[in-house]
Amino acid sequence: AANLLEAWDPTKLAYLSVDQLSAFTRKMLVMSDDEAVQKYGVSFQDAETIAPALLSYVLIARGFAQTEIAISDTNLRDGLLQDMAIRDVWTANFRSQIIRSAISLGRRFEFNEKHARHVATLCRKLFSELQSEHQLEPKLELLLYLAALLHEVGTYINARSNHKHTMYLIRNSELFGLSRKDVLLVALVARYHRRSSPQPQHEGYSALDRADRVIVSKLAAILRLAIALDDSRSGRISDIHCRSDSKRLVIIAKGVEDVSVEQLALRQSGSLFEETYGLPVQIRAARK
Repeated sequence: AANLLEAWDPTKLAYLSVDQLSAFTRKMLVMSDDEAVQKYGVSFQDAETIAPALLSYVLIARGFAQTEIAISDTNLRDGLLQDMAIRDVWTANFRSQIIRSAISLGRRFEFNEKHARHVATLCRKLFSELQSEHQLEPKLELLLYLAALLHEVGTYINARSNHKHTMYLIRNSELFGLSRKDVLLVALVARYHRRSSPQPQHEGYSALDRADRVIVSKLAAILRLAIALDDSRSGRISDIHCRSDSKRLVIIAKGVEDVSVEQLALRQSGSLFEETYGLPVQIRAARK
């Protein structure tokens, strides 16, 4: 609308003639995605779909013999997602579609799917086991699961500083069903799967309010536990139980005899869990 109406006010409805929109649509249809991004400042994700979407609006308007189209600063997808978020009605089918979108993104960047899925499953179990510790809403389990699936996609760019590359790729990708804020949270949780703990000056993290910063720290700490539990990348640890007291959190791994590799990986992953939850962590093999 801003490109077609000089006095467009995004806080109000604007009206555009179907003929104007049709002429603009014809220009968009012959543009490449790169040209659309450069000329109109849209994202690459929007550039891929904007011309077909505009053409649909034109055809619908003409089908109903309309001469004008009302334009707002939001779209149908934004409205649906906001409504679902307010009513917390992410159905099982909707969640499955979101996960499929993340897996598709991971495959695009050639991720280790077996390891990613196993870490994500461990994250789900840890989220459930540690409910009394983190006290987070159920929706955030899905964001943790997505971050776990995608935590290593940055290696597609370079293994060095891959956690930063991971954040960049996720943040600049389209994940079905997620708002931009949710995508940022997923990107940040995945970014903090290794190396330093979240810092106020870090890109993206600095833009969050205090509540969201706490969420990122809590979820990233759980992700690090899950990654340590699959340090061998063999999926050998899958059955776990958590026990905590005022002194420590103990993760009991069933079906294995030696967890020294995982315990070492946990120590090397940093102290984010202890910093966030106030509890050191120990991994033990279950007694037979």
